[in-house]
Amino acid sequence: MAQHQWANEGCTAVSDRNDTIGGPVNDAGGGVYALEWDPQNHYIKSWFFHRSEIPENLQQSIETASLASERTMPDTHSWGIPYAYFAIGDRTGCSADHL
Repeated sequence: MAQHQWANEGCTAVSDRNDTIGGPVNDAGGGVYALEWDPQNHYIKSWFFHRSEIPENLQQSIETASLASERTMPDTHSWGIPYAYFAIGDRTGCSADHL
């Protein structure tokens, strides 16, 4: 358990954005949540994009996901700063297997 958490609280993210859930997302026509879980590099990253803000690489990845020969692989480095970043693994308070 991380120092700033109550027992069994889980991971939290704090942001000054107030348009990533509920009515504001619906009013903007929806959006996409993306998560990258990389236990070897000790992090979990998440992004949120309104439908009008989806990065080109992510949009192409979604559109080609079922095409084995022409699939565009997600490149999270091209998506900008994540909405949330969680360090995982030894000495972080959050196990890499997240059990």
